[in-house]
Amino acid sequence: MDDRPTLAADSILDPRIFLTVTLIVIQFSLLSAIGLAGGGFLALSPDTLERYGALVRALVWDKREYWRLGSAMFLHGGLFHFLLNAICLYFFGGPVEIALGRGRYLALYFAAGLTGNLASLLWGEPLGMSVGASGAIFGIVLAYLLLEIRGPTPWMQVVRQPASRMLFFLIGIQLAMGFFLRQIDSMAHWGGALTGATLGYFFVSGARKETARTARRWAVLAAWLVAFAILAATAGRPTVGAQRHVQIAFHYFLEGDLSAAMKHFDAATGADAPRAVSATDRLVGRYIGSPYRAPLAAGLLDLMDADKAAFDYYRARQERSASGDVLWLVATLAQKPVVADSSQALAACAEGKKRFARTLHWDLLEARVHAAFRRFDQALAILDRLEKATSQPLSANHWEIAALCRIRRHEWAEAERATSRCLSAVWTDLPALASGGRDLTVKDWRWRALKEMGRTSESLALAAEMEKTWRDVAAQSPDEPAALNNLAWHLATHGGDLDEALKLARRSVDAAPEAYNLDTLAWIEHVRGDQAAAWAAMERSLACRRSGAPEYFYHAGAILDALGKKPEARKYLERAVSPGVDFEEFDAAQAMLPREAP
Repeated sequence: MDDRPTLAADSILDPRIFLTVTLIVIQFSLLSAIGLAGGGFLALSPDTLERYGALVRALVWDKREYWRLGSAMFLHGGLFHFLLNAICLYFFGGPVEIALGRGRYLALYFAAGLTGNLASLLWGEPLGMSVGASGAIFGIVLAYLLLEIRGPTPWMQVVRQPASRMLFFLIGIQLAMGFFLRQIDSMAHWGGALTGATLGYFFVSGARKETARTARRWAVLAAWLVAFAILAATAGRPTVGAQRHVQIAFHYFLEGDLSAAMKHFDAATGADAPRAVSATDRLVGRYIGSPYRAPLAAGLLDLMDADKAAFDYYRARQERSASGDVLWLVATLAQKPVVADSSQALAACAEGKKRFARTLHWDLLEARVHAAFRRFDQALAILDRLEKATSQPLSANHWEIAALCRIRRHEWAEAERATSRCLSAVWTDLPALASGGRDLTVKDWRWRALKEMGRTSESLALAAEMEKTWRDVAAQSPDEPAALNNLAWHLATHGGDLDEALKLARRSVDAAPEAYNLDTLAWIEHVRGDQAAAWAAMERSLACRRSGAPEYFYHAGAILDALGKKPEARKYLERAVSPGVDFEEFDAAQAMLPREAP
């Protein structure tokens, strides 16, 4: 004879399902409160969800925000997500609450939800964000199934019922879709379902007073407790090696926190540079589509400071099976000073042009390679041929290379023309919102061209415009070291207030003592005349950057020259120019070398 109470609730006011209704009300109240606060209602943005407690792996691992494992269970991505979960919770949670009682029901709900979130943290989408009570609900659903299985109705008859078939269909679809749709957190579903199957068995058997199965019940509970403890220890405090550091860095990069991104990229390359490069490549390939994949990978690898390891990785991939993106990255990385292999770069361009002519603009990349190795005539010849071959507007990428070549050749009128056209054209390898930094670089070249041409009022107006941009960025992110650093550098190199530049640079270094911040501080001290302080900062900068950057070597040489240390200055200046790879101050470094002759 079945000793279960009636499992059907009379209404939502049935006191036997008080907890189920309360959980639904709490979740709806949070969704409504976020909506009233301006966060959205029908669909919440990722920024809003993160602010209110979504499960974000980088923040749990890096900032130890473990509370997100619980708060994420009460958040939903929008109204439809909430309604789907609320309907499931009401129809399956109510009967389970009636059968198990409030204490067991609540323990099962939170155990399944927490286990699901731990599984999501450990095995879920690397850059995904998890919200919702799905893990807890899957645990409740499995407990409901156990109640049906252990009930008076034969199991096969239960299976044949229309409601059961619909239930199995929905569960199967949800679990299966998690393997194909990244928006669905399948790991949370599986973690919750397994908890519902094991811990649910313990509670259901206890509620049914099945004394014959007491030993088995406690064995199942012990097994779940051990598994949960291992999962919690592994997920909550993982070994943060190269791969995890890259995932955390990628999160901060997408958030716009470059200082935090560089910190974790540095940690990744310090732990295992080849693995860090491989992890970056996998993440970019997983989340970024063409034509932005290769340019974004190049930008991330530049932040990572592992140019040689990255070049070796993509060269190996090129030998196995080259794609257009791989060839593009080989050509780009071959331009780095630690590689400086123009023949490899041009060979990759030639292969890409032959095999993947429609995927990327190989002629522009070839022109970029020539410009990088200071063969400006060859670069301009390619650009001239492209300009004559089309009547369509040329891209900003085209005019950027033209402007670079003209600036390096001190052809100021042509440089002014090229920068003007670049700023009015469209970038083809970056989303529109990501092109601001390159526009500012082109504006800086334009400022120099106008200044050299004697168009003083225009150059001053442009310098003021750029300063306003940097100040606006710094005002929007007053604690962002990169923003402070950029403003400090602009002031120091465009006739601004050096005292203000020094204060900004020191704040930037205090917040993030990275190579780029320390280099800016060193150069400002050098311009101000305090060479001892300049060299102290420069030494720290060089120690941070493993591969070294030519401009840093030039700055080191200039500071040592000012200190009267001629032999040491010459060594750094030679390191700056010896690869033959262009950089902003290449001419200045080359001009200083004769003064340092033994």
